[in-house]
Amino acid sequence: MSEDQELTTITTRFPTYTLDEDLFLFDRRDTKYLFLVEDLYNILHLLKDHYNILKVNGKNYSHYRTTYFDTRDYDLYKAHHNGKLNRYKVRVRNYLDSKMIYLEVKFKSNKRRTIKKRILTDDIDQLSKEDYLFLKTAIPYDPYSLSPSLMTEYIRLTLLNYEHQEKVTVDFDLKFRHLKNEKETRISKIGIIEIKNERGRNHSLLSKILSEDLIRYQRVSKYCLGMSMLDATIKKNLYKPKLLFIDHM
Repeated sequence: MSEDQELTTITTRFPTYTLDEDLFLFDRRDTKYLFLVEDLYNILHLLKDHYNILKVNGKNYSHYRTTYFDTRDYDLYKAHHNGKLNRYKVRVRNYLDSKMIYLEVKFKSNKRRTIKKRILTDDIDQLSKEDYLFLKTAIPYDPYSLSPSLMTEYIRLTLLNYEHQEKVTVDFDLKFRHLKNEKETRISKIGIIEIKNERGRNHSLLSKILSEDLIRYQRVSKYCLGMSMLDATIKKNLYKPKLLFIDHM
């Protein structure tokens, strides 16, 4: 049985939901865990009786492509790398299976809440006049100072528990391409689980179900991870322990 067939088999054991039934949770708390991809099927087996899985165009998993934007001096990256609160990410996300493209702004407040705003857009690499007008109201940077910095691609499973008002995303087969120096890398052994809920990881259903043998709590950003792996010119000393942690998982 191929990996695609095995993934299809395990995910069909979940009850499904559609985009029309989604909990968008645009104001929430986020918690991230790393896991070994070899444990993915064990993890899904433990979760199948507790969560619904998103089904799009007949599939229970989706392909994502995201382009991140930053200033020439990588001010957005530096804010994330340094753990600064009241920080921003700007990205264009292409939901490849549903054919939807959104320009998104994620704001991490000093209360550690994540607030997301987004609008539909047409191009994953180039911002339109409407995009710039949106960004002027959403970020404290000059939108015209931003340019594409990193592209990521990955497979995502999206799970929902309505009773607990909790969304869980499971990302794996992570690929990164630096859009300035054209370097690329892929992380095939490690995936990222993200919990999105109202009250944080101490109140997470998933955290109660899965043991530390399967998931490891780790503050990690795909943007910072990709940039720190592919760009030798940027500050990354605070991310080196995370890279070592990933290497030894």
